[in-house]
Order: sequence, then C-alpha cells, then structure tokens
Amino acid sequence: MITSLLRSTSIFAALGALLVSGCGGLTCGEGTAQQDGACVIDGAGGESALGFEFAGAQAAGPASATSVLVAWLPASEPEALYNVYVSTSAKGFNFSEPQAVAPAGSTTAVIAGLEEDTNYFIVVRAELDGAEQPSDTPVEVTTADDIKPPDFAGAASADGKPGGIIELEWEKATDDLSPEGVLMYFVYAGTDAKDVDIDTPIGVSDPGATSVRVVMPKPETEYSLVVRVRDAAGNFDANEKTVKATSGADVDAPVFSGCKTAAGKTASSLVVSWNAAEDDIAAEEDIVNQVFAATEAGGFNFEAPDAVVTGETTAIVPGLGRDTSYFVVCRAVDPSDNSDDNMRLQSAKTKADDVAPDFDGVVVVDNVTTFTADLSWTPATDNLSKPKNIVYDVFLSETSGEFDLESKPFATSPPGASGLTLTELSSNTNYYLIVLARDEGENRSAVGNEAVVAMRVSFAVDVYSLIVVNSCPDCHGGGEVIYANLDMSSAEATYSGWVNVDAASELGAGFKRIVPGDPSISHVMDRLKGTGPVINVGDRMPLSGTYLDDITEIPTLETWILQGAENN
Repeated sequence: MITSLLRSTSIFAALGALLVSGCGGLTCGEGTAQQDGACVIDGAGGESALGFEFAGAQAAGPASATSVLVAWLPASEPEALYNVYVSTSAKGFNFSEPQAVAPAGSTTAVIAGLEEDTNYFIVVRAELDGAEQPSDTPVEVTTADDIKPPDFAGAASADGKPGGIIELEWEKATDDLSPEGVLMYFVYAGTDAKDVDIDTPIGVSDPGATSVRVVMPKPETEYSLVVRVRDAAGNFDANEKTVKATSGADVDAPVFSGCKTAAGKTASSLVVSWNAAEDDIAAEEDIVNQVFAATEAGGFNFEAPDAVVTGETTAIVPGLGRDTSYFVVCRAVDPSDNSDDNMRLQSAKTKADDVAPDFDGVVVVDNVTTFTADLSWTPATDNLSKPKNIVYDVFLSETSGEFDLESKPFATSPPGASGLTLTELSSNTNYYLIVLARDEGENRSAVGNEAVVAMRVSFAVDVYSLIVVNSCPDCHGGGEVIYANLDMSSAEATYSGWVNVDAASELGAGFKRIVPGDPSISHVMDRLKGTGPVINVGDRMPLSGTYLDDITEIPTLETWILQGAENN
C-alpha cells in the first residue's frame, strides 16, 4: 500500500540533471520576445486557454556548490509535465528549450553543472500535450555548499480521518540557505514509538507545506509517527518527537468493473474471470472476490456467494446443474467488508457431458535421461468424445500420492496422443506421476496407477557443480601445482582425468580412477570414502577433512558411476 500511496500523492520528485546552456543562436519560444539580444518574458502566468492552473516556481535553494533545487506545487492537471528554464538574469530566459523536464507528478527538480557561487533565476512552466502554460515569475537562488540541517520542532499533531488516513500538522521549519518553499517533510511510522522506521518514509509533503495526509497500511489502527524535514541540499533534521493517532475507518468500497468473462468448465461448473479491483487502502492480493450465480437475471442471493477467492482474477463456480444456462455477477470486498454493488452480468452454460473418460491410467516410462523422459499409454474411451479429441494431463510430485489436481498440469498432451516426452525435469530426482484423460466436456478420468521416474544423474550439474567445485579446487584447481596430475578446474578437465584413467598414486596402482558401471573398483571412490587401499586418514580426500556426506554426495557419485559415468 505504501507504493500506491507515494505514487498517488506524487511526493517523490523526479530529478533533472542537465547542463545550462547559453542563448547562442537565439530563438525565443512562446511567451517571450527578443529584446536587446535576449529573450524576455512577454506576459504573465495564471490560468490560460489550456484550462488548468499552475502557479509556477515556488522557491529554489542550493543543492551543492554547482547545483540547485527548484520546487513548485502541482498543477491542477495531473498529467502535466514541468519544463525548467534557467538564466543568470531575471529577464534573460530562452524558452525555446528547457534545461530540465520533470515528469507528471513531480514537485522538484535538480539543475546541475552550474557555476560556483553564482546567482541564478529559474522559471517553471507546466506543459500538456505539447503546449506550455506560462507561469513566468522567476525565483532566485545562489549556488553554495550546505551541510547544516534545518531547524525543526517536529510534528505538532496527528488526527485520524476516514479512509484509513492520518493527517499530520507542524510549524514551518527554518534553514540557513533553503527558503521555506523548498523544504519537504517526510513522515515515518510504526505501531509503537520504538518501532518507527526512520529509514523508510510512508509519506512526503508538498514543498513548503505545514500538513500532509497519509493513507496508512491499515485502517482503525494506532500508529506512532515522526516528521522530519529535508532542505534543498538533502540535509535532514534529527528530531525524535513522536505523535500518535489512529487511522480512520475504511469507508470506501473497491473500484471494480465486475465479471469480465464466463464459460462452461464442466457439466457442473463455470469458470469466471475479471480485472483486478482497486482499493484506496487494501492491496490487490487482499481483495476478496465473490461470484454469484442464478438461472434468472434477477434471482441472485447476494448474502450467499457461490464462489469466493482472495487476490485472484478467476474463480470456478461449482455445484451447478448439467447443461444449464446461468447468469453471474462478480463483486469485490475489501478487508473492512466494504463491497461494491455492480450489477454487470455475464452468462454461460454448463457442459452437457458429465461422464469422465474410461482410462486405466497405466503409464509406461521409457528413455529416461538426465532431464527428459518418454511416457506412453493405451488411449482412453469416452461416451461422447472421440479418442482423437481426448487429451491427457500429467501431474508430477516428489512425494508418492501427493498430487495437486487443482493446479495446472505439469504437461498436457495434444488431442488423441498415446504418449509424450516430458522435458525440463531435474536430474538426479525421483518423480511420481499420474496421467489423467480429459474429454471435451473437461471431465477427467479417475486417478489410476502411479508411475515412478528416476532421473539420471548429470555429471555437469550433480557431480561437478555440486560436489567437485565445493570439495576439490584447493589441490586440483588448475594452479601452478596440480596434485596427482589431476586438473579439476573445469567439468571437461575433470571428466577427462577421471573416467577410464589410471590412478597416478602408489595407493592407486593397478586401479583406474573411475570405472563406468562399477564404483567398487573405482579408485576415486576409495579416496573419497576411505576404503580399499586408503586405510590411513591422511590419504583420504579431501585433505581438508571435510569429507563428502554419506547421505547425498557419496550416493550421487556412486549412482552416476553405476549409470555408466556419462559425460552428461
């Protein structure tokens, strides 16, 4: 909610940082005229034919020895941009090109690249659809370093207002270099005085303000609040004065356009969708959406929704009659139980078919690799759908019997298929899977036999990246000294130095480092486990003593060898 608050009140200014150029090749823009080789202001600001009000620059203060910050109050047109013009004389402006452009919602801009200890004049004009609103009373400022924070007594009062709002007031701060019109006040909050988060403001005032209204995260909740002031140079005061207030009640219902679509899902359900509602306080994920269904347009019972979801934009409406037309209405409810009252209707009909396909669910698993597996089955039959129109949904789990049939299937076959290839699986993983047949009426077959898929170990992923990289680089990292002439600085080098390669040490004499298919005669396994000829602790690897664990790492290596020690 904080993000939407900051955006809606336009309290964080966009910062422009452009060099101020001279008026060489002078071209005077709208609202100016040439006089004595310069562009001078021709007329005054206010409300123009553009139809909105803008008072122009309010004040400016030094941001550094070579930059200044200029502030203004927002135009009455929220989509207006702001063009900032800079000159070293009060009537020497060139309005043909601004020195900075601040986006809609901005209230300040920083102009950089200026001369030190130099006096400047600044004009800000609002622009809408390419036309400017002249507001040409300039403000004056001198560049300077400023390290002294403003003097500020802190918040004077806080009071709850309807809509989850707290209004804070204070007496104006003073500063040695920044005028009141550029000072901005930041609001910090917590549920207790000790919990106020001074690092994260939840609201910021307009420049020069003496009050601000902040929409709090929760309505009817007591908060402790601190207000601090910032000058043009970014110096904050450090007052710790805390005021307390209870945010007002949430009285406004969400803004919601109602049901967008409705369609038959099965013989007893509809699927309904909508665009997310917007609320003045609640986040999108906290909005409750209710769906009401009736066989007549005026037959809704708004006290008893037929489906309820939170933070979603679709819902399944269950328990309906087969082959029946329904009207639906969707409504949004915020956490304070404010509900919109839209009557936007959508209509849909449940499907005529309520009989699931006949499918034995027996699945044959074949051609298992590190990341893929082939599945095949005997096609299902159905009372209405032809076999060529039946699809098959695959559900996976890493725990036997635990399948989320309400979630999206891991894979779905083309219509009429008798198998498919699963891809993007994880290596060295045991999967449990079921396949369900689904007819044109969206009826799924009953859960049948569960198949097990043991994915092969990947040398690159499971052996080298997870084991070798973490255990072997100190002695075999490819540096100046490579122990036992075994370079393990890369997966390719490791594989080339392991598989079917004679061991180089006396302990390994007569052994090969890795023998595909047989970990018991692979010298690397003896070295890592401390078995066979490796009887002394000092000979076991790694020499650091941080041995591979017997639960996952050693079994992974042994499985990889048993599977043929592939370079996969």
